[in-house]
Amino acid sequence: MKTQQKGFTLIELIIVIVVLGILAVTAAPQFFNFSSDARVATLKGIEGSIKGANQMVYGRASIQGATLGASTVKVRGNTTVNTYNGYVQAADLKEILDAADFTFIVKTAGNYTETAPGTPTTPGVYYVISSDITLASNDADGVEAAACYLKYTDSASANAEPTIDIEDDGC
Repeated sequence: MKTQQKGFTLIELIIVIVVLGILAVTAAPQFFNFSSDARVATLKGIEGSIKGANQMVYGRASIQGATLGASTVKVRGNTTVNTYNGYVQAADLKEILDAADFTFIVKTAGNYTETAPGTPTTPGVYYVISSDITLASNDADGVEAAACYLKYTDSASANAEPTIDIEDDGC
């Protein structure tokens, strides 16, 4: 009686190794990009938090009749935030966010002397960045050079929401 050996030939094993190598090379870049994806997701999470908090602040400002021009609104406990047109002013963002892991950098301090009702002379603009981003300089130029930030611009006219822009090219 003849016994047959079972197993793979050397050629079959080499082909499997080559196919696995090709799959690894095409899939590997996806695994190396986790930190960038995490930073972008963090910025989008901050954006959602700001929008949600702003809606609640606007609701409280509406109850007080403070949806035009500069005012203040109590948000939690004894915490009061400055508002403009019912929305949180850029300088008070850290009051509505859990700011432990974020850095807030001033681009433009707001000037709320009105040119028309509900229209500031200069809306405030602040950058929010993740605390793990290394900046060349700790100012607006350094944030812009890093290119991984959220930019919050105060309401610029009556009945206008603040604008939130995300720059993620450098994340």
